[in-house]
Amino acid sequence: MASTPLTLPLQLLKSVHLNSTPELVDEDQILQRIRVLVDFLDNRYVIPGTNLRFGWDGLIGLIPGVGDVVTTGIAAYLVVLARQLGVPKRMMLRMAANVCMDMGLGAVPVVGNLFDVAFRANVRNLRLLERHLLSKQRAARKVA
Repeated sequence: MASTPLTLPLQLLKSVHLNSTPELVDEDQILQRIRVLVDFLDNRYVIPGTNLRFGWDGLIGLIPGVGDVVTTGIAAYLVVLARQLGVPKRMMLRMAANVCMDMGLGAVPVVGNLFDVAFRANVRNLRLLERHLLSKQRAARKVA
């Protein structure tokens, strides 16, 4: 199979099985998959001479209608994966709000694409997830 920029993220999407019980997941493996997808969507490229990063979320979003639906679906999938890692409901709502804001404002032609590049909902959600996992690890160390 020929390698394209979409090959790795599509393989990752196919390889993750959705469990309903957070205890049955390999936390490190799921987190690594989320990081790869977030990089693909929001951080893949840098505009030369700047510190501005963007990914396929902004590029796929250029396709009217379909692009925002596809990237929103992937972003929602990342929230589902975060649930597998035991994210509390309040944080899930915050992550879902980030995805909704990205979808709503991202749907506005041209301005929405600039918003996608600046807002980077997936990066925000990854940071929330990493903070949650870090606090969970700290709590486990205190107990041990």
